[in-house]
Amino acid sequence: MFTILILLLFQGSPKFLDNNHTLFSQKESFYVFKKDSLYKFNKDEWSGTKHNLNLKNYNFNVIEDNGNVFLIAKGGGMVLSFNNEKLEVISNSSFWDSNFESFNFFRNGTLFSYGGYGHFNTRDNLIFFDKDSKEWFDIKLNQNGLDSRRHQVIGSYNNKTEAFYIGLGKKDKYLYSDILRYDFKTKEWNKYADIGKLFGSDYRVIPNYKSPLIIYKGQKITFDFLNKTYNIYEDESSAINSFIQIHYNSFTNQFLISKKK
Repeated sequence: MFTILILLLFQGSPKFLDNNHTLFSQKESFYVFKKDSLYKFNKDEWSGTKHNLNLKNYNFNVIEDNGNVFLIAKGGGMVLSFNNEKLEVISNSSFWDSNFESFNFFRNGTLFSYGGYGHFNTRDNLIFFDKDSKEWFDIKLNQNGLDSRRHQVIGSYNNKTEAFYIGLGKKDKYLYSDILRYDFKTKEWNKYADIGKLFGSDYRVIPNYKSPLIIYKGQKITFDFLNKTYNIYEDESSAINSFIQIHYNSFTNQFLISKKK
């Protein structure tokens, strides 16, 4: 059964006027990262503390690895870690603004990022973050004649096959319905399958769900790349209409939604 979306609008919750915030979670707690403040929601109660991070913006992608939480700048570059109720910058890079809508994943404890868009360029590079040097590095790819240059993709990494998959996406005005697979063993791309359906360009990717997930015209659509299938779930409430951000908590099996208020 698909998880019920929850909308938290309790007294004392943070207010949202724009997209300059980040929703994330760790164990049973939800967090909201905004300018000057970090808010926490736990056991039906909100609390907040001030932080000293003076950043260009506070809108990050969130990714988790074995319980450790990392925030990656939406356009690439800056990386933050979250430990013991504290956010810390762990990268030398600032805000690139060149890798929007990329696919981020962990492989054997290393953070990777594929593709993205920025500075009028759609990218097809695979980069990884080295924790020791606090820098990002490129990995040379064999494209095999495939055009994998796209953004707004959905993706997943499979530990058993040591391959990552990307699906959908767009480049310029062209929309994709295929699934591409990159094998870390052979270092090669191949066209794995075709979903057989084009979704409009206005779908929203929910990157941290347990399977690739998009929200499109009020529907929740999940994808199973290995079995080359997808499932559509109709939403019976208005909770996901006109949302700003959605974050999924795998520990509690719940969503946190921010809406303008």
